[in-house]
Amino acid sequence: MVCPTNLIGAIDVFQVDHHGTDPSSNPEFVRALKPRVAIVDSGPRKGNDARPFATLKSVAEIEAIYQLHRNVRTSEKENAPPDFVANDEEACKGEFIKLAVNPDGKSYMVSIPAKNISRSYRVR
Repeated sequence: MVCPTNLIGAIDVFQVDHHGTDPSSNPEFVRALKPRVAIVDSGPRKGNDARPFATLKSVAEIEAIYQLHRNVRTSEKENAPPDFVANDEEACKGEFIKLAVNPDGKSYMVSIPAKNISRSYRVR
């Protein structure tokens, strides 16, 4: 889909595949997509592994990486900043990340309602 010609093009939001486990997120594929925002649907002990997270961090176009759960098996530098993680503790309430596209289609918002945090992004 991206080699030898990128048929997809640059994207705004990348929902990281396979919870961000090691077999997911081929670096060449992710870099070709040039996502602006990445969302990792991970658990506290499943997903957002170090290698896929490093891949996301290596993409210059990514403005933010959101995680459903902080990975308790890795270090803080291998997790998104706390404001971008819906669930900080392993024993959590199961908070969520919300993505909403504005009706005009020119921007979208990613929010973590439990933390009262929202950030807007312009569509390319």
